[in-house]
Amino acid sequence: MTVTKHIQSALTILSLTSLLSCNDTPENVQLALAQAGEHRTELERVIEHYSHDAADSLKLKAAYFLIGNMEGYHYYQGETLDRYHDFFDTAIALHTKWPGMDINPLGDSLRDVYGPATTGNVKILPDLQTIRGEYLINNIDHAYKAWQEQPWCKHVTFDQFCEFILPYRIENEDPYAFDRNTIYDQFDTLLNPVRRNGGGAMAACLTINQELKKGMWVFTNALESLPHFGAKTILEKRVGVCREYADLALYTMRATGIPVAIDFTPQWPFRSLGHSWNVLLAENGKKIMFLGIESDPGQPHKADHKKAKVYRNTFAIQPQSLAKTAGDTDIPPLFRNARFIDVSDEYFEGKDVEIELDNVEEQDTYAYICVFDNRNWVPIHWGKITDGKVVFTKMGRDIVYLPAYYRKGKIVPAASPFLLTNEGEVKTLDVSPGERQQMTLLRKFPILTIRERMVRVAGGKFQGANRPDFKDSTTLFTISRPDIFYQTVDISTEKKFRYLRYLAPRKSNGNIAEIEFYSATDSLHPLKGEIIGDAEVCGPANGRETAMDGDVLTFYDARKIDNAWVGIDIGAARRINKIRYLATNDGNNIVPGDDYELFYFKDKGWRSAGRQVATDYALIFDRVPSGGLYLLRNYTEGKEERIFTYKNGQQVWW
Repeated sequence: MTVTKHIQSALTILSLTSLLSCNDTPENVQLALAQAGEHRTELERVIEHYSHDAADSLKLKAAYFLIGNMEGYHYYQGETLDRYHDFFDTAIALHTKWPGMDINPLGDSLRDVYGPATTGNVKILPDLQTIRGEYLINNIDHAYKAWQEQPWCKHVTFDQFCEFILPYRIENEDPYAFDRNTIYDQFDTLLNPVRRNGGGAMAACLTINQELKKGMWVFTNALESLPHFGAKTILEKRVGVCREYADLALYTMRATGIPVAIDFTPQWPFRSLGHSWNVLLAENGKKIMFLGIESDPGQPHKADHKKAKVYRNTFAIQPQSLAKTAGDTDIPPLFRNARFIDVSDEYFEGKDVEIELDNVEEQDTYAYICVFDNRNWVPIHWGKITDGKVVFTKMGRDIVYLPAYYRKGKIVPAASPFLLTNEGEVKTLDVSPGERQQMTLLRKFPILTIRERMVRVAGGKFQGANRPDFKDSTTLFTISRPDIFYQTVDISTEKKFRYLRYLAPRKSNGNIAEIEFYSATDSLHPLKGEIIGDAEVCGPANGRETAMDGDVLTFYDARKIDNAWVGIDIGAARRINKIRYLATNDGNNIVPGDDYELFYFKDKGWRSAGRQVATDYALIFDRVPSGGLYLLRNYTEGKEERIFTYKNGQQVWW
């Protein structure tokens, strides 16, 4: 570089430093520039780019918004992370061959082989030290142009533009994978009919989302423990679950100027895991739920799912967040993120709950309210302790909660669990020391995700025949009411049959977990023979043999949607006097031979009410303290366990 160029470069830096030292530069931007180190000049050039023309004043504010909120954003690059991309191609190949195959174990295998994706030969790249000025300028220009020109943006204020359209990233994905120009070119022409018809945000969002639904998608939650994958990867590979659904919709909508954000509930209050989805900012100011790929705006989305809290991801750092106000106090991982706001009141009429706490210690500045995730209590909201009490705001109703402290990285109960009723009443779930009851338990977990497959047996028929094509078949029994438990049917016909089968109804893929046929001469041992039926199945683990393998967790899943069948050739005609069957199941019924323990919650922890090995399909516990919260654990197998109360001889799940 010549001396003249050195002088010009120095003058440019001096000029930028003078420009940014003026009082017009927001304080958070000045702090971000200081943290950028040697990369500062790259960010300063973005600001300088918009500082000369008054027409660029809003673009300058947009630059301030992005730079001033970059602190803490980072992404990963490295060999280990690159290897995880092998997952996509393998998952797609397996899905193509076996559409119904469970691909989640593949993700576990990758972690076993390569280790965590963010360790090893992986670099952490902070945005403040790596984001190129040219990239930010292009992002701002394209986002601003869409906001000003697209008819579905006319209702969007500048502040809303900054959160719903402008951001160049979601969380910890590679930001350079989000190329607004390329995505805009790919989807923009689809929106021409919306423009011609004067359609608004809803019509534009619907058009893009219906396009996203086309083509294959490999559904798997094996990516959940990995960093987010950027727009380019998700658009090309189309692999993932709700997180990837929401990310893909966000990228495509924002690139085309459709105002969209991502909302989430950190933990369902009645099952494991949480959930993420999209929200559209509509013309009337309402936020309309949908989920890219899965559901359209205006359609119900998880409408039957109770929610304890709902938050909205933001690009901006929230100064009042616990992450920014707790100082050196150790807080749960969820609240170390300073980029979300509470929007629960957009989803339900919440209730502010005041709780008097027990055993408050000097270091307890905050208390947390938790829901149960099948194994542990998970904090979902916080409040500041005042005079031994805490208020938790805007809480969902008809949910069981536990107030807690966070001490040395662990959740410590701070008061008894309670039910917040639909009427907003707090009902403490303390056992009554002097009252005892007998409890009969049939399951350790409610019927949830398995219900859709379980009910598919309704209308299914059991038939006997003496021709292998069943053209001479006799219907022995027709299922009218699906049930989660084993069902036994007595057969009274005098006819004899060599071939026996289950003929599934329409739209059921033949789904059934277990089938047993018994002869009139042996009512204890099911008949054996050659398994027959439709051989084309959705996955290698769902073949015909799974309908008669004695494993309640495997099930027959034919590729044939309507009237698939599975059965047995017993070699010679016999009279049948009993059929025993089980609809597609989750394995959470009481199983003879399994080892169980019942617990009740007392004195800030779980206490044993007894342990026994099941001898039947029900467990009976005597003299159990009444009126409390209970949990049944299976030590033999399974992970799904759910809290419940006991009323009128029945388990009531929470």
